[in-house]
Amino acid sequence: MLSDSPGYLRLRRELMNGSYVPGQRMSSRALAAKLGITRPEVRNALRQMAREGVVKPVPQSGVYLRHATRDHMEHICEMREAIEPNAAKWAAKRITPQQIRALYGVCDELHKIELEFRASGKPFPSKQTLRRISRLDLRFHLLVIRAAGNPLAYRTIRNFQVLATLFGLDGELPGPRQEIDLGAYRRWHTGMARAIERRDGQAAKALMEQHVIQGKELALKKYDEMNRATSTKVQVQVN
Repeated sequence: MLSDSPGYLRLRRELMNGSYVPGQRMSSRALAAKLGITRPEVRNALRQMAREGVVKPVPQSGVYLRHATRDHMEHICEMREAIEPNAAKWAAKRITPQQIRALYGVCDELHKIELEFRASGKPFPSKQTLRRISRLDLRFHLLVIRAAGNPLAYRTIRNFQVLATLFGLDGELPGPRQEIDLGAYRRWHTGMARAIERRDGQAAKALMEQHVIQGKELALKKYDEMNRATSTKVQVQVN
């Protein structure tokens, strides 16, 4: 299996930072200057992302960050549902002490964010806080899947996780100005880490399956709400 090029990794980090939004054109010249790599490296990275479904080349126009359709989002969730629970079970058999520490490190960071949010006295987490949580959740899931020791599963789920994050469809997280129980969110991650640490593959699988199914339901609900809000806005403007 080919490894990811440095240009691809830099571009993926740039996208995950929220610098681009779905539908935005990806200029190879601008990206090369911003990322400090050559235009051929950018083009190679964009070709790889096109194969993964992250970007869409449009003839005579350019390369654009994809919009997610509902079917696309449902397919992403179905693939996660098919792979991630078993990956959690495999991780319980194969995880190393270093990887266990990394899982707990993510849990500690989530706890830190929880305490910061409580101390702020604000009713809702900021977009920046939600982005931090989203990145930590992505890291946690990828750590679990990497610990499973199956590079094909890791690469597949990594791509789907990245897509979901890029499209703003992190099913477990609310939108801006919506309540979130950060304590419950952190406790799930800690419970998963403990199940894997004690080598309880069935418990880890059950926790992940419940988590992914719930995430699918919430993600599709959020997607439908976003579409309804957009349709309503368009109708108001037309009228």
